[in-house]
Amino acid sequence: MNNKNNEDILNSDFRKLETLEKIFERLRDKETGCPWDKVQTHDSCMQCLVEETYEVIDALSQNNPEMMREEFGDLLLQIMFHTQMEREQGHFDIYDVIEDLGKKLVRRHPHVFRQDVNASCVSDVWKIWEKAKSKEAEDNNKVLKHTLDKVPTSFPPFLKAYKYGSKTSKLGFDWNNADEAFLKVKEEIREVEEEAIKNKKFNNKEALKDEAGDLLFAVIQYIRKLELNPDEVLNNACKKYKSRFDTLEDLAKKPLNDYTLDELEGLWQEAKKIKKDAI
Repeated sequence: MNNKNNEDILNSDFRKLETLEKIFERLRDKETGCPWDKVQTHDSCMQCLVEETYEVIDALSQNNPEMMREEFGDLLLQIMFHTQMEREQGHFDIYDVIEDLGKKLVRRHPHVFRQDVNASCVSDVWKIWEKAKSKEAEDNNKVLKHTLDKVPTSFPPFLKAYKYGSKTSKLGFDWNNADEAFLKVKEEIREVEEEAIKNKKFNNKEALKDEAGDLLFAVIQYIRKLELNPDEVLNNACKKYKSRFDTLEDLAKKPLNDYTLDELEGLWQEAKKIKKDAI
């Protein structure tokens, strides 16, 4: 890659996808590319992809257009980077990815692109979507033996538990309502409490861990039956906790370690009132 190639890129239209592809090709050039970029692999960049995805979600949750624009770009960077690695192996390029995506969207929205299929509500759309996905799996010989095999094992635990419950619910394996799911939560709380008492005597962490896991899973399913997303629910709780604890620290007149627990609880209650009044 010589200076002429660099000039071609610098003088290109940066709004074009082909310019971006050339940039990544240049960065990954074995001889003259960036020392860091050219030695990266899918494995080494995997965590970056996860982190950038969460940063996009953060921008969306803040409803910040400028932040969204930047974070969307960072996420696209990761996609382009991984695609360039496959392009170098002769497997596919970004245009193949775009082509496949376009075809998939048309194929899974026959109610939009064909006149012989109709969808009058969201539930109709989901049925059409699932039918199209099943047909694709059959055509590609990718029919999975078990229902839950459709949920990626790499999903975060909360999302995985939510998806497991959603998948099995569609097959009729679910509580009739949220009240029934809450009874299961109370049952699991009792079992965790019993195991915690046993643990003090026998120190059986594995049994306690097992029961604690059952409790978390039950709580997630209860939240699902309330038609809420457990990740969103917990994320909101974390934001609220941080906001209140930040206020507690602002109220403190001395290092927190110098306060008694009762004094800290008093500051906490004051912080809760301040944040509630602010809302």
